[in-house]
Amino acid sequence: MKKIVVVDFDKTLLPYDSLRYYVLSRVKIGDLRMLCYIFLRKMRFLTKKHFSYLISKHFSNTGDVTEFVNKICQDIDIRILSKVSTYADNNDTEIILLSASPAVYIEEVARKIGFVGYGSHYINGKYFYLCGENKLKFILEKYPVEKYRYIYSISDSETDLPLLSLFEKYDLLTN
Repeated sequence: MKKIVVVDFDKTLLPYDSLRYYVLSRVKIGDLRMLCYIFLRKMRFLTKKHFSYLISKHFSNTGDVTEFVNKICQDIDIRILSKVSTYADNNDTEIILLSASPAVYIEEVARKIGFVGYGSHYINGKYFYLCGENKLKFILEKYPVEKYRYIYSISDSETDLPLLSLFEKYDLLTN
């Protein structure tokens, strides 16, 4: 039976929120559209999900992916990466990077560090915001318990507890 390890990205493997970092970096260079999105989010005209969707679309249109991925990969917490890697047994274990951040860069980050990555993405024309209960549903559908052994998971968010509790061992980081 193949084993899986699930790792949250923002504020777990990466010590900060990558989406927030991206948004602020775009604001610093005078991206007016990004300023508009922030304003609409602060005024609560946009939900977190819709904000993430707009940023994801914007990200795809700017072509910033490679440069951004290279930057955030330099900031990955080596201690967490090492700990997670201890659970990998040859080709018998799949390490999954799971994040509410956009798949457009999460998949690329995961590839760079030898993981499989999933982030918020489109399914049949709808935006699937991969957080909380959606992470749980996603893992159960993609990696059914009948075919996979859930050995380790790590996250910083209590909303991930239902997912974490499926694993033989898990860590919930507190800041």
